[in-house]
Amino acid sequence: MRNAILFFVLIMATALFTIGCKKGTVKYDGSTNLKLNECTVQGKNFTICFDSLITDSRCPYNVECYWAGVAVAKFSLHQNNTTVSFYLATNKFSQFNKDTAINKIKISLQDILPHPNATPSPASNIVAILKID
Repeated sequence: MRNAILFFVLIMATALFTIGCKKGTVKYDGSTNLKLNECTVQGKNFTICFDSLITDSRCPYNVECYWAGVAVAKFSLHQNNTTVSFYLATNKFSQFNKDTAINKIKISLQDILPHPNATPSPASNIVAILKID
């Protein structure tokens, strides 16, 4: 009897663990990390590229600033043999927005990493976090 109860508890624990794991993998927030000068294929019919970091005037960590600053990056969307260039900012700044919609594809800039620091990061470390719907 004791072995039957232990077996039942083991099966239930395995089932709960499996269900928990499936929930974790299904819960995808849709964000894509894109390195500077690299592209990512989304779906089957378009590619988005992180072309350049135009400016990054954000306040460095551990520094007190009067203005939070903004980072502006240039991206391009390649679809059906056409290329559309666009700019996104980490927060609304002048003519730059945090998001855009091109051909019913919504692209939002979530962040650009790493945040500024006392020592500049090499370009190979710069990553844009995009949400693509």
